[in-house]
Formats: sequence, C-alpha cells, structure tokens
Amino acid sequence: MEGAAKETSVQVLQLTSGEFVIIASLSTRNDTQVISIDPTTGGLQYRGRSGLDLFPSERDAINYFSQQIRNSVYAKAIIGYAPLGGVGLLYVATRLKLSVPALPCGDSIYTVAESQCIKIPLRNPQYQSKIEAKKCI
Repeated sequence: MEGAAKETSVQVLQLTSGEFVIIASLSTRNDTQVISIDPTTGGLQYRGRSGLDLFPSERDAINYFSQQIRNSVYAKAIIGYAPLGGVGLLYVATRLKLSVPALPCGDSIYTVAESQCIKIPLRNPQYQSKIEAKKCI
C-alpha cells in the first residue's frame, strides 16, 4: 500500500547451533537489523555491517539464516531483555491492540494484548542469588 505506514516487526530465531538472533525491522527505518545474543554472556551484539547484521529487508535477513533455523517466534515488538544467571530472558509482544488510533501528531498508541517470554540458555552462567533464580522460573 503506497503511503501506508510501515509496521515494526520482530522475529526471534533459534539457530541449529543453539544460538539466538533477533531480526528487527523498525517502522522508523528502511532496513533490517540482526541482533545476536552472545551464547556465553547473554550480551547483545550489533556492529551495523551490511550483509552480516544489517540487511536491506527482513526477507534478506531471514534468507541469510534460512538453512540454520531450528525455531522462530514472530512478534510485534520487544518489551525487554535481561541476562540473569544461566538464562537470558527476552520478552516480546506477540499481539498488540490499538488503543488510541490517531494522536494530533499522527501517531497511534498500542497496548500489549499478548506477550511471550523466550528463555535463552547461556553457556557461562553468572552468579545468581536464590531469590533471582526463583523469580526466573
């Protein structure tokens, strides 16, 4: 649709190697970024290198990983991410509800209608208190 606003989309891919990547196509950009999650520390990695973690489109980014995809989750937005102990917790909004269709500036407000927590196992767990561990389950 010409003139229609581009929507943000997120895909979280688990690769056959066990590693996870986030493919993000933001409504404010004309390209797609691939954010890798370090399997050891849980740190987020992005360098902005074309053909490695920066692609012209979401389709190009997914094609780059197509032979390596074990599992994928489609989402509308990333809510948050935190590496805690032996796991990285990635929260994504899988369904949004339009709450305010048109603000005076032309933007809209959405409410998270459904979300999902993706648990990413880490190879080098960091110390975690018993209270933190209990809350992550």
